[in-house]
Amino acid sequence: MSRQNNPARDGNLSKYNDPVIVDYYAQLQGLEPYEERLFERYIPKGASILEIGVGGGRSTPWLAARGASYLGIDYALAMVEACRRKFSHLSFGHMDATDLSAIRSASIDIVVFSFNGIDYIHPTESRAKCLREVNRVLTPGGRFLVVQPNFR
Repeated sequence: MSRQNNPARDGNLSKYNDPVIVDYYAQLQGLEPYEERLFERYIPKGASILEIGVGGGRSTPWLAARGASYLGIDYALAMVEACRRKFSHLSFGHMDATDLSAIRSASIDIVVFSFNGIDYIHPTESRAKCLREVNRVLTPGGRFLVVQPNFR
């Protein structure tokens, strides 16, 4: 089953384009304490940063301030539009994590995929494609931070 015809993906996409859900995520602000520690440790100042699954832009101010360049992407167009309204001075793109072809190879120092975002990519072959795409856009020695919170 291709990612485009995946019922789980389509249901998630509908959810994340719902205005009520977009408004909820657009109101969220700031990093969780574990994210702040992780980001401070592994994201050097002046890095080029790609944030996959930007949502409503909760972590955008911190990441954008840390980086020399910042690009936030999401596969839900409504989330991208919300971020563009909130942060008109920053760059956002409507992209799927499995197809980063709009981004040059070896051009990004840090890729961040927060809050279980990678878990929404199905089937497994599509998740592997995402990992290949992230590897392609990372500079040599670049880092991929996958944030999987565990609140237990």
